Amino acid sequence: MKPKGSISLDVREQRVNLANFLTRRIDHNKLWEAFDTDHNGYLDEKEFKDLLLQTFVYFVEMQAETEQEDIIMPEKYELMNSVNILYEQLANKIDKNRDGTIDFEEFRNLGDYMMSEYQKIHDKDFSNNGEFSMAHMAQQMFGELEELEDEQYIDESLTKITYFGPPGMQQIVQYDSEGLKSMKFWTYGTGTVVGSLELWGKELFLTILVGVGFLISHFGLGDYQRELNTLELRSFLVGIETLLAFLAGFYVEGVLGRWWTMRSDGIGGVINSLNDLCLVICSIMHENTKKQKDIRNLIMRYGLLSHALLYDTVKGNFITEEDEAKTWEKLMSRSLVFPSEVKILKGQSKKFPVVWSWIMSYIRELHSQGILGEVDGFGADRRGHMIDICREARRAGSCTLLHQSHQLPLPYVHLVCFIVNAYQVTCFSY
Repeated sequence: MKPKGSISLDVREQRVNLANFLTRRIDHNKLWEAFDTDHNGYLDEKEFKDLLLQTFVYFVEMQAETEQEDIIMPEKYELMNSVNILYEQLANKIDKNRDGTIDFEEFRNLGDYMMSEYQKIHDKDFSNNGEFSMAHMAQQMFGELEELEDEQYIDESLTKITYFGPPGMQQIVQYDSEGLKSMKFWTYGTGTVVGSLELWGKELFLTILVGVGFLISHFGLGDYQRELNTLELRSFLVGIETLLAFLAGFYVEGVLGRWWTMRSDGIGGVINSLNDLCLVICSIMHENTKKQKDIRNLIMRYGLLSHALLYDTVKGNFITEEDEAKTWEKLMSRSLVFPSEVKILKGQSKKFPVVWSWIMSYIRELHSQGILGEVDGFGADRRGHMIDICREARRAGSCTLLHQSHQLPLPYVHLVCFIVNAYQVTCFSY
């Protein structure tokens, strides 16, 4: 065992000592003195996690400095899920005697591991060969923070359309509806029908078609064109306009209805269920004890994981093995899922409802231990209430996936498109 230290150092000094250790300015002894804060000759779980937190933050900031990127580091509580993953992966590897503490000899092995991971970041070698790597995890976190910096809101001063996301993948968050009633209407491009290259290509084709038709009728038909009766064509246009308005009205209503259902009953239902569940849990477990904090954090993490899995499923991020691997790495870097949980979810075709099944099982376990109690202040069954909330979340998520994966009937959509194209060609010809 290493003799107890004699110097008390604050967090800032810990960071300085950590940087000096990784750059080989000090040895294991000095670093030990910095993190053995109670000077009892070993690192307990809290001290071990403090070291992992400071190292993880240093690795992320090191990459930001190398890439000359400005990032905003999350707060400590936001990083604790990542630290817990690091602790889960390294504790068994470093704590050889399984006593729950790290003695100095074990600390030396930990220091050597940190040095090797530091070298990976220095050399930009983030290959993990299927093994857990702190450097690789820090690189994933840096990528997330860098992406958040890039995906800032972009407000066009003229049209007042607010976007979110990188160029080419921007999504409209909000737009100035008042501008649509003024001359600014002509300045709205991105995110509207006039921003579609396919639409302008089609209009160009129709214009060329009409030009060719005009030349044929003017130079080819000669005097015969004067004898053509356009009244019947006009009557045909009136009839097709009526039919088009009828069918297109149902089509637009169907599309907007599906969009609003996914937005309000689908995604909104999942978020509302998670909020309701957290409200109920917090009303029962409002103490600041470690056990209650762990319960609250676990349910929140699973809820956020289900939300992320819903979006990734809709985006098709689980179709190919390469995309799936990147998605899991991204979720782990955000501390939403642990490697042991990834192994279970990988084999599931429907990942979103599985997470809510975990939450329901966890609630039943808490109830069996008497932690939830039998009834709330209004005499309602607590477990039954929370299980109903979980079922509502699963229903809302399934509703979103159903609307996203099932299109409107092809014969109906094809009929509407056929009539629209026929009407356009007839109008241009007329």
